[in-house]
Amino acid sequence: MQYLVEDGGHVFAGEAFAEIEVMKMVMSLNVTESGCVHYMKRPGAVLDPGSVVAHLDLDDPSRVQQALLYEDTFTATHGELLEGKKLSQQFQQIRVQLENFLSGYCLPEPVFSVRVKERVNQLMRILKDPSLPLQELQEIISAISGRIPSLVEKQIRKRMASYANNVTSVLCQFPSQQIAIVIDSHAATLNKRADRDVFFMTTQGIVQLVQRYRNGIRGHMRAVLQDLLRRYIHVEANFQQGHYDKCVMLLTKESSKEDMSTVLGIIFSHAQVVQKNQLVIELIDHLHKNEPGLTDDLDNILNELTTLNKAENARVALRARQVLIAAHQPSYELRHNQMESIFLSAVDMYGHEFNPENLQKLIFSETSIYDVLPSFFYHINMLVRMAALEVYVRRSYIAYDLNCIQQHQLRDNLCALEFQFLLPTSHPNRNYRFAGPPIKKNGSSGSMITRVASLSDEFTGYDAGMITPSCQRMGVMAPFDSFQHFVECFDDLLRLIQTVRADSPIGYDDRDSTKSCGSNDSDEPVHIINIAIKTKEEYDDEVFAKEFQEFMSSKAKELNEKEIRRLSILVLYKRQFPKFFTYRSRDKFLEDKIYRHLEPALAFQLEINRMRNFDLTFVPTANHKMHLYFGSAKVGKGQEVTDYRFFVRSIMRHSDLITREASFEFMQNEGERVLLEAMDALEVVFALPMGVKTDCNHIFLNFVPTVTLDPAKIEDSVRSMVMRYGSRLWKLRVTTAELKMTIRLTANGKRIPIRLFLINDSGYYLDISLYKEVSDPNTGQIKFQSYGDGKKGPLDGLMVNTPYVTKDHLQSKRFQAQNHETTYVYDLPEMFRQVSIKHLLNTA
Repeated sequence: MQYLVEDGGHVFAGEAFAEIEVMKMVMSLNVTESGCVHYMKRPGAVLDPGSVVAHLDLDDPSRVQQALLYEDTFTATHGELLEGKKLSQQFQQIRVQLENFLSGYCLPEPVFSVRVKERVNQLMRILKDPSLPLQELQEIISAISGRIPSLVEKQIRKRMASYANNVTSVLCQFPSQQIAIVIDSHAATLNKRADRDVFFMTTQGIVQLVQRYRNGIRGHMRAVLQDLLRRYIHVEANFQQGHYDKCVMLLTKESSKEDMSTVLGIIFSHAQVVQKNQLVIELIDHLHKNEPGLTDDLDNILNELTTLNKAENARVALRARQVLIAAHQPSYELRHNQMESIFLSAVDMYGHEFNPENLQKLIFSETSIYDVLPSFFYHINMLVRMAALEVYVRRSYIAYDLNCIQQHQLRDNLCALEFQFLLPTSHPNRNYRFAGPPIKKNGSSGSMITRVASLSDEFTGYDAGMITPSCQRMGVMAPFDSFQHFVECFDDLLRLIQTVRADSPIGYDDRDSTKSCGSNDSDEPVHIINIAIKTKEEYDDEVFAKEFQEFMSSKAKELNEKEIRRLSILVLYKRQFPKFFTYRSRDKFLEDKIYRHLEPALAFQLEINRMRNFDLTFVPTANHKMHLYFGSAKVGKGQEVTDYRFFVRSIMRHSDLITREASFEFMQNEGERVLLEAMDALEVVFALPMGVKTDCNHIFLNFVPTVTLDPAKIEDSVRSMVMRYGSRLWKLRVTTAELKMTIRLTANGKRIPIRLFLINDSGYYLDISLYKEVSDPNTGQIKFQSYGDGKKGPLDGLMVNTPYVTKDHLQSKRFQAQNHETTYVYDLPEMFRQVSIKHLLNTA
């Protein structure tokens, strides 16, 4: 470059001020207005595209074009009008938009949530359309037509036409293999390598499409979804090693200076992790609900999602684990059909041999059936309805001694079940004094209610006319179509209670029986009512609670007169576990929220009585199978409460009625899923004022199915799980976790009930202790006995019903120190001891 005018010199409009050489050609640079030119580049400089060579001071500044402020309105634009109408074009546009979301280019709320649902639904609809590969291939063929041999094009179009004629056929598959054979066959005829290279370059688009659809439409759908989920993992996996700053430093160290744009892209994408979580969860939910078969194909990528252990990825990891567990369980329809076949065979529906013992499979099964069983309360066959009620009662009261079950019919063919049971032998009110020999029950000829023989009489050998007068409770259970239906039949139900009392054996009175149990109150009620209500609408729990409470308060007097001890209402949804609302006489029929969504007869599985050193408050959660309680330590009058903690408790079952015992893999996945749900529930309540003052929070998991495994395997699995989520557990102030389960050492070995305790009071040392439950030969009570490597745990020799101890002075001081992000001074010696032991072990 060379200048024709001196720096600062004057030029007139149209004159040249410089010359530049481009590819051996000289070009002149002219000015469009008169003025003085000032150079920005030295003569001979090499110019880059867009370089500023000089600037011009105009003789007439008014000649400078000024930007005008736009004061008019913009016309509304509709993105839908810009989208292609062809299926293949829509697919590419939606895919690019979802990829942009995962790159961090997210819209603000609430637009984003709506757009994500729309785009995911559109994407899945397009991916399932069999005409998608046909349209993509037609676009490619149109672009390369004439550049490939006519014979090859003709053969490809022939296979396209054949596929188009059968595109809606269930058996029709996209001919990717046949098209690939056509291309390979022609390439084999080309002798010159240059000709083959040109041919393959021309048909590259077809080859890529054939590869994408080589496993059919389903395989293409799996590949697209896997790519989207992989993009999420590729970004979020970089932020799992520690604090955000540390992760960014690791990213910059691992990347070269030329690759900083990639690092910035990862950081930018991670900044929108909340929005990206919505997209990923929407994809997983759509798969689970509409494409359950694809879950197995995406097993590896879903497992990778479960390894994300940071709090911001917790919802995604939890949902992926839930879907993985559900994929390895039988579907609701299969379980419903299995249960129906059991009921039908038990009631002899088709004239086969009477097999009531089949009901024992449901009663004593370790599987989860309460989401399926209530639907049979409304079966078209009355005998099935009766059998379902009996199975529910026998299963719920399996820890009690049921000694009488009778079936009844109310109006409109409404079934009701009467049952009587003794308290468990471990119950303090259980009394073994008998008033005399068994007494034969008299019939009641004046009753308006028809008594029907119970199925249980067939497989237990129990004579319904023989009752031993002892300390017992009496209950009634009945299903209703709606709450209004229950209100209409309420008086009939109370008359049934009255009939039950009238049918009591001669010389036997409920009040006398209650007195013989050691009760201080001679008028203690003994009757229990369980009501099942079917509903289609999913309302908030408080809506149901308010409606139920208004009714219970209006009927409290009548319930007391009939000596009703407890009334529980089951709200039934299709395909879901029932919701429970319990009302007790001792509380003047106000709801006992401690038992919200918990069958009172099954409360022993949550061991709520072990929290008796605390005043409990029920805390509602989104997952009604997760029971969360806020406990404040019981103290003397006038003393200040300093010990507050959360108790999270859950029961785990498996759903397969065919396989009796659960696998270790199922227990591991289910345990981790429930642990994540427990941490999610704690994080929600930690935002409340009560969460700030809690310490020593406790998680209790009861795994009901029996598992065949080595106890050492449990410790290794649990330890690795805790290490993954250790920082999150410590942030939530969880210092104790307890796992109750039953194992076998061999497939046919004896069942061993064991407990695994994980205690981390100081925050740096995890103490794992394993116990088995054994019977004390002196007292007959169940106690803990250390199990495993010979090390005695702190609970060795204590009874299993030992209550949780409240916080001592040492833990109070430790809590204060930890709140100030420091270590309690008396924990330092133990810290040095642990470090020394670890160092010695590593050296050895």
